[in-house]
Amino acid sequence: MSLYRSSTEVQAARAGLGNKVFHIFISVNSFPELIMPDEMNIINAAGSIAKIYVRVTGAMPPGAFQGYAIDPKMKFSRQLVQQRIAPLASSLRMVYICGPQQMYKDMTGYLTEIGVGMDKIFYV
Repeated sequence: MSLYRSSTEVQAARAGLGNKVFHIFISVNSFPELIMPDEMNIINAAGSIAKIYVRVTGAMPPGAFQGYAIDPKMKFSRQLVQQRIAPLASSLRMVYICGPQQMYKDMTGYLTEIGVGMDKIFYV
């Protein structure tokens, strides 16, 4: 993985993203499991309101997802929702949850606790 970000790529990302709002939280066991890590880093480097947070259980290359890496010991839990999602709750239009059944149940509970309505939660 190169994690290469040219200024041209970052400028193109800024132009393409505009004012689109999205926050993605991804959890994988190893860095090679990530699909398109270079492009995800470019989106983060664009400084837009689109952000991709990554949790990797194994080792990550130095500097990868700097500022957007989630502690690998932190699971998708009430603590993560309180720290990373609660500040966004009032502006969320949709939340997609993908994972095992227990994760659906837990995350739905955590999200409704911070005021995200069931009409905004979708399961993939």
